Amino acid sequence: MIRTRKRVAFWLGSITTDTTLPIFTTMEFPIIIRGVYLLNGADVASDATNKITLTLYNKGTDYKGTTAIATKTSNGAAISTGIPWALAVTTANAKVTALQTIAINVDVNGTGQTTDATLYIEYDEGV
Repeated sequence: MIRTRKRVAFWLGSITTDTTLPIFTTMEFPIIIRGVYLLNGADVASDATNKITLTLYNKGTDYKGTTAIATKTSNGAAISTGIPWALAVTTANAKVTALQTIAINVDVNGTGQTTDATLYIEYDEGV
């Protein structure tokens, strides 16, 4: 099978409370997540109290999975308006097999939140 690199975008909007959102379910083929990026509509300062943590999870076929594929927190890594903010992908967890669902968890602390945000996921298909 030929490997194809794809990029998909998901509108998150403004998230002000802890939220987990399903992103998509793979079809009959596995994929490998290569990159996860947040594009936020407002700056989020690097702050231990007012922070946001994003984690992309493989929820499995029953939506109960807890395998973290990628994660990052704004505590120590500020988010700048319009600049892609890359989550750290755990290579060992990056393969998502057929019919599994991936979801993004947004953990909001204080004033750390998404504003008019879009999540971008790069993945290889046909692996």
